[in-house]
Amino acid sequence: MLYADKAALENRTKAQRRRLSAGTSSRSPAVTANPAVQVRLLAIRERELELYVNNCRTMGMVSAIFSGLVYTKLDYFKDANCGWHSHQAPEWSECPVGEAMVGGGCQACGDEAPCDSSDCETGTTYSAAIGACVPCGGEYRQALFVAANLLTMCCGLEAAFGTTAITMLGPGLALRGPDGSMNKAVEGILAEYELVSYLVYLSIYSFLAAGAVFAFLAEAPNLLTSLGLTALVAATYRLMARRVHVVEENFPMKKIALVSGAFFDHSAPRAAAGGGATVTATVTTPSGGGGAERPKMTLAERRGYAQLHDIVE
Repeated sequence: MLYADKAALENRTKAQRRRLSAGTSSRSPAVTANPAVQVRLLAIRERELELYVNNCRTMGMVSAIFSGLVYTKLDYFKDANCGWHSHQAPEWSECPVGEAMVGGGCQACGDEAPCDSSDCETGTTYSAAIGACVPCGGEYRQALFVAANLLTMCCGLEAAFGTTAITMLGPGLALRGPDGSMNKAVEGILAEYELVSYLVYLSIYSFLAAGAVFAFLAEAPNLLTSLGLTALVAATYRLMARRVHVVEENFPMKKIALVSGAFFDHSAPRAAAGGGATVTATVTTPSGGGGAERPKMTLAERRGYAQLHDIVE
């Protein structure tokens, strides 16, 4: 769509270009754009701005949801898996270890006598799924579980904060900044957009790693169950990686030449002191279209500004 819009503007400005260059021996490489043309150029660039801002909002929402899920996991870990109290003596109870107070008497833990961690001895916790006191997970496994969840939460919060700042400051710069602020805002949002994407990926993979570590904590009744849960997490990771690969193959944005919506080259000297701004449109002509193929902008070059090209051969 960007290419089509640029081609349409090229056709509209050819007549103006010829009129300006008529009667001169050398043709100027730029078009002195009137306000109407400048507005059309900015409208094309604005499409990119809206695209990246909407994508950032989506990623920020997903990151915030992940951070909330991880917080609940940390709270559950503290209560159900000995948490940070595995070396502390349990709360005082009138009943022996493994029994709970029911109707003024002590009964063995079970459906009629619900227990909690205070009814178990030090180093164990009560598992509602098993119905008995089970050993807590090892110190290293507990540390890995907490670290993986904290990494997930921190990456999610960083992505949520980054996308919030982008959606607030980027459009503001494009709307109220000086001349050329639209290009600066779009290119800056694109750079931050890629960084936020990596943070979202990292938070998802850390979330899966926390699930694998959780399989070896107190809730797993035996080693076979732990290995089965770990295999399930590994299969999920493999499926996600394969899905990402398929999507990138179907939408090869990182492997093909892309068309940028930029129209201004800030490395070129500004117009003369008379105050007139020069504007040129960067148009990429596909091969076989009747003209020489002009270079397209690759993914690495999208962060820069478009080069000036003569739109009339």
